Amino acid sequence: MIRSTLKAVPAALASTLLAACSIIPSVAVTPRYGQLTPSGHVAAADSGVGISGSADVEELGLDTDTVFQPRIDFGWGPLDVVGTYDAASYSGNGEAGADLDLGGTVITAGTPVSSDLDVTTINLIATFDFIPTDLVDVGIGVGARSIDFDARIASATDTIESAESFVMPVAAARAAVALGDFRVVAIGSGLTGEYDGIEGTILDLDFMASYQFDFVGFYWGIVGGYRYMKSDIEYEDDGSDVEADLTFDGPYFGLTIGL
Repeated sequence: MIRSTLKAVPAALASTLLAACSIIPSVAVTPRYGQLTPSGHVAAADSGVGISGSADVEELGLDTDTVFQPRIDFGWGPLDVVGTYDAASYSGNGEAGADLDLGGTVITAGTPVSSDLDVTTINLIATFDFIPTDLVDVGIGVGARSIDFDARIASATDTIESAESFVMPVAAARAAVALGDFRVVAIGSGLTGEYDGIEGTILDLDFMASYQFDFVGFYWGIVGGYRYMKSDIEYEDDGSDVEADLTFDGPYFGLTIGL
């Protein structure tokens, strides 16, 4: 009895693998445009003194930017892989809400400044559905997030600039609901802790709704959604402690083409 059961195990596994391989993968490309509004604060102080105050990004003059946010979805049975990219540039004039000391260069609180902030993020996550149905599917997984930013604040006499680029692993979750041609997908990914000299929390929440219709062998979709990204990080730069607690969020719209 035991031998017959053991003999049946490889056959069952082979049958499962063949069934998985018979599933036709799906690919969807979604170019999206939307607003990402910055909020939060930045701070920089000599490492021997420590951070005692921070400057609000709105007071620094940074405002909303319209950002191209392409997304690619790949599905194969219970496996879903999602990749996103966005590059935002912010600039404006304002004043420093606190003393900012980076590498010995100090811009004092209340000083008029011009500010620039460039942020590029790439998110790649893979989730495996543990509730796979035609109506609802829910999955969990892992991924990686790349962040590249360059912040520059200049007064009439002094300029401070901090640039950082890093990749962090993230935990991820995905939930989708399909009602006929209407579909809603929510994806969240993030991490809290310390990794490669960077300490803090990163979070990306993406809520996307689409109405899909078939056309010439493909399916098309009209897309609308909301993006929320948070990067609360601390690191050391040129002998100074730097803190960037930044949130970028806003609605987006786009089109999906898939097969």
